[in-house]
Amino acid sequence: MKAPDCLDKATLGGGIRGAILCTPTMPLSPANAPPYAPAGFDGELWEDLSDSERFYIMGIEYEKGGEKGGGCQASIYKEIAREYAVSGYARLVVPIGDGACRLRTPAELALRKLPSPPGFEVSLLRLVLAAIYVAVKKGGKPDEGLRHIAKALPDSSGCVDMALHLLRYLGGASGAAGMQHWNEASKMAERIADLAYSGTSNAIQM
Repeated sequence: MKAPDCLDKATLGGGIRGAILCTPTMPLSPANAPPYAPAGFDGELWEDLSDSERFYIMGIEYEKGGEKGGGCQASIYKEIAREYAVSGYARLVVPIGDGACRLRTPAELALRKLPSPPGFEVSLLRLVLAAIYVAVKKGGKPDEGLRHIAKALPDSSGCVDMALHLLRYLGGASGAAGMQHWNEASKMAERIADLAYSGTSNAIQM
């Protein structure tokens, strides 16, 4: 699926801009392939995500069901990629040993350019992940993350709704056992979303 039109011309600043098995909460099969959203993700917004964004989010879902370490066997990611027709996803994952790997966190992705998977670099999810990184990097200031989003986000209520929903979703990434590596990023995602909803940032209008 194509990324939302409102992001086509977005400029993402700053350079963007033993085996661990998974017990998935939503087994991959044709019956729950797209457009069905994982638990906690708005179904209508899910339909507006690109395939590479869905890959990343479903990867988080599977990692939440992992036995430990927040990782899965490499074959799991290969299967998710096949279901969502995503190629070149290797830049989004990091090996953690014994044939397992996990998705890179916002800190690990930082502001690197990601030429693959196709479309991910200019996606709204990429912008949100970068904003979380920026907020943490600049002294744990959620307004810096909100500013990073606002600079690139078009004046579209649909894009704003999606950005806030992604922040809320990522805010829950550390809730499962073995997902401690998401603690810092998840807390910051929640803080950025809270700030946006409160409207108390005089530097940002979303």
